[in-house]
Formats: sequence, structure tokens, C-alpha cells
Amino acid sequence: MRLPGTRRRPRSGRPLFPPLVGLAPLALVLLLWQLFGDPDSVNFPPPGEWVEATKAVQDRDLLLPALEQTLAVFAVALVLAAVIGAAAGTLLGASAFARDAFGPVAEFLRNFPPPAAVPVAVLLLGDTLTMSLIVIVGTAVWPIILNTEEAVRAIPHVRINAGRALGLSRPRQITTLIVPGVLPAVMIGVRVATPICLIVVLLAEMLASTGGVGHLILERQRMYDSAGVFACLAIVGVLGLLTSATVGGLERVMLRNWPPSHAEGKST
Repeated sequence: MRLPGTRRRPRSGRPLFPPLVGLAPLALVLLLWQLFGDPDSVNFPPPGEWVEATKAVQDRDLLLPALEQTLAVFAVALVLAAVIGAAAGTLLGASAFARDAFGPVAEFLRNFPPPAAVPVAVLLLGDTLTMSLIVIVGTAVWPIILNTEEAVRAIPHVRINAGRALGLSRPRQITTLIVPGVLPAVMIGVRVATPICLIVVLLAEMLASTGGVGHLILERQRMYDSAGVFACLAIVGVLGLLTSATVGGLERVMLRNWPPSHAEGKST
């Protein structure tokens, strides 16, 4: 029961999906394209042809396996990036020695372009999923590292000193003092890394020919199947919307009780 005079906390978090009105311009463009587009156009087939191309690809049993592979690689890479990014960001934020020792190398790797990394990784590891994961994680991890590092450095020293004075062990300090303070920053980093991860997954599939939706797009392009390419791009757009919504929903669940309110839990 809320005390008289206390204000209800506003709900935090972003909506899972953007407002539908934001999709109105895209829907209008697609409608006009369908109404006035030439079904026989080689370069710009209308959306109706995309549906037929999707059915044709699915009839050849190519679409669902490609989607499954892309989503599996994306999910594994994002989880690895979150774990590695949170750990590395915590280390860099908590240790000045680590920042001095690894800062220049980290800055170099952060600015290394993924298209240039894929050929090198292929030479070293071959056209394998392991190679793709290394490139994807190595690209998507940086927003998480940077956000986590800044969050750790922003934790007041008095809080850490108080934990030490109370006799908390180092692991206990991390779980009770540092993790609650950096979790929102980690989730922001994951949200930023989500579209990056999906983009690099598709890029790796195109450049390394490891299968997936990226390879399917490249295959349709080589066959001069414009409708198939547009269909795959539309699928990629839907994947981007769904993955962002999923990560946004996970963020809302994990941060539903953060920050704690001192007014809650009191009753008269």
C-alpha cells in the first residue's frame, strides 16, 4: 500500500515495438510500389513478386534452414558478446593497470572493420562457423565493453570502501555492489550490439559462404533473382524488428525492479 503523498513510479523501459504509425511511410511506399510497379521489371519488381519468390525459395527447402542457421549464430554470438563484454568491461573499469595494459590494443581492435577481418579469419580458420562467431563477437562486443567500463568507473568509491569495511570478500563485492550498478549499462550495450550482431552475421555469411540468410541473398543476387533478393531483405528487416523486440523485452524483465524505490514495500 502506498503512503499518502507518495508518487507512483512511472513505468520504465521502451515499448517492445515502435509505434505502428512509424511504419505508415514504409507501408505507403510498398503500396504505391505494388500499384504502379511493373511485375516484369528485372531490377525493381513490386512486393507481390517478392511473395512469389519467397514461396519459390521455400519450395526448394532453402528458406527455413537458412533462417534457423542465421538465428542460431546470432543468438550464440550475442550471448557470448554479452558475457565477454560484461566481464572485460568490469575488468577495465575496475583496474587502472588493465586499462593501461590493454587500452591501446582494445582501441585498435574496436576500430578494425569487420569486412577486413573476415578474409583474415577465413585464412586462419577456414570457412567455419567458429570463424564467423569470432568475427561477430569481436565486432558486437565493444558497445557492451564501453558501457560496462563507464558504469563501473561511475560507481562511488565510498560504496566499495563501505563493502570492504563490512568485510565483504571480493566476489561478494562484485555480486552485491558492482553487478547491480552495471546491469542497466550492460543491457544498454546489448541493445546497441543487437543490430550490429545481426548485420555482421549476414556479412560473414555473404563473405565466407557459410550458409544462412546472408548466403541466400548472395545466391539470389548471382542468379539475377531481384524479387528473391528483395524478399530476403524484407525478411532481414522483420528479423531485425523481432530481435530488437526480444532484447527489449528481456531488458524490461531484468530491470523491472531497478532502481529500487524506498517508498515501495511500506504500508500503514
